[in-house]
Amino acid sequence: MKGKLLLGVLLGIALAVSAAHADPVLWEINGHYYEVVSQEVHWAIARTTAASMTWLGHPGRLATVTSDEEQAFLESSFGSLLNMAFLGGYQTPGDRPPEEAWHWLSGEPWEYTHWAAGEPNDFGGDEIKIEIQQIGSTFMWNDWGLDDGTRPRFVVEYEPVPSPLMAGPITNPANGNSYYLTAEMPWHDAQDLAESLEGNLATINDAAEQEWVFTTFGSFGGRYRSLWLGLNDELNEGEFVWVSGEPVTYLNWLWDIVPGDGYGGEDFVHMIRLTEDVLGVAGEWNNISSPTTPYCNFDPFHGVVEVPFEPVPVEETTWGEIKASFGAGSSALPPN
Repeated sequence: MKGKLLLGVLLGIALAVSAAHADPVLWEINGHYYEVVSQEVHWAIARTTAASMTWLGHPGRLATVTSDEEQAFLESSFGSLLNMAFLGGYQTPGDRPPEEAWHWLSGEPWEYTHWAAGEPNDFGGDEIKIEIQQIGSTFMWNDWGLDDGTRPRFVVEYEPVPSPLMAGPITNPANGNSYYLTAEMPWHDAQDLAESLEGNLATINDAAEQEWVFTTFGSFGGRYRSLWLGLNDELNEGEFVWVSGEPVTYLNWLWDIVPGDGYGGEDFVHMIRLTEDVLGVAGEWNNISSPTTPYCNFDPFHGVVEVPFEPVPVEETTWGEIKASFGAGSSALPPN
């Protein structure tokens, strides 16, 4: 009996390892690919690892599940590999009922849930991530805490690549310059894209331009967005300069406090997105690292590109033609 049991355990491990290394599986309903990665990590590491992965040129991210059909597809495709696997759902930190303020990293609407009975319950506090748990023959969601340790696997979803530009050119009547909104991407990728358009990440010269940029792009498409600017202190810590080379004549720091570098590498400035969960005034400036720290308070990050004077024609392009691969998801698709 012990020999048979051991053989069964070894066979189960072999099958799990084999499945973990199989090619991602296509769900024909949405054209996305999925795989389960067996790696013992915290949610924040799973998030950044998934965002660094690609399949057939498609960028990866922690998976979003938006319907019974998608949940059933994952269960039929991966079976017990889903047990204790992270998904891309997270709750905004802060004191609130456990069932409120959940989001997907992809930016898709929070309209579908598959919680186990009694979940989410915020057991022990700070349970603000989602993992799948196998309960008998069923697979249900459970909220997981920041300090609850690692999980042995996570689900990656690969989505066909969208355009790196969401909007533009839009002319600012005050200065005649053209502006574009990039898809979600790190600061350097947004600047690379800006240079390909013969511009730079935006320089803000006065309160009027600040208001116009934030009003135009801060809630574009009905979603609140943090906006990368060209201001940075990457070369000399504490010495903020515009990447365009223009003089610094206007600043709009959060709480009027010149920022430090508390987490290290916080060299890049963004306008804080509209939300009830972030202290301070929406549109004020904050410095942060890029790719960002594991904290999701300011997601998503989009670049605002400024091109002097005449709009630059933009040919159809894909993420593969620029370097961006961090944080790509359906939120980068043009709005309906």
